[in-house]
Amino acid sequence: MTNGTDSRMTIGTAEDNPPQLASSFWFAVYVTECVVIFTINGVTVLAFARNHHLRKCTTYLIINLTVADLLVGAMSQPMDLYYYTEYDATEFSWKYLPITVLYTIFQIASPSNLSLTAFERLHATLFPFRHCFIDKWVYFKIVIRSWLQSFLLSSVMTGLEMYEPMSSPC
Repeated sequence: MTNGTDSRMTIGTAEDNPPQLASSFWFAVYVTECVVIFTINGVTVLAFARNHHLRKCTTYLIINLTVADLLVGAMSQPMDLYYYTEYDATEFSWKYLPITVLYTIFQIASPSNLSLTAFERLHATLFPFRHCFIDKWVYFKIVIRSWLQSFLLSSVMTGLEMYEPMSSPC
């Protein structure tokens, strides 16, 4: 103690604690991103739900992509906070298995549905007459298979991620 003041006591200013301000700023940006993703895709889903003339065979994959993106904003992005703050990769626990699968399934489904939509549009461009005769059940099969593929890939990735920390170094 010098001159009656404690050297450990400091006045908390922004310069003294920049990591806390930076983390709260990025948290606000992150939450805003989640809200924007959810809102925009929610409005798109409502537009497809209300207007029956928008629901054609050619828009089924676009609707599926919108639902996948909506679930990214509603589930995967908020789960990032839980995943990176609560998840301990050094020890295996069965309670993290469904959380990790849900965390990755929508992030896999969104780009895979985007590529399926691009391939469908390419097929419509290159073979317009043949494309007109594709039945609804083909689109439903594609949608179901894309979600099954995303679930399978997410499960495999989760299993590998949880197995990796437990493996012994060579």
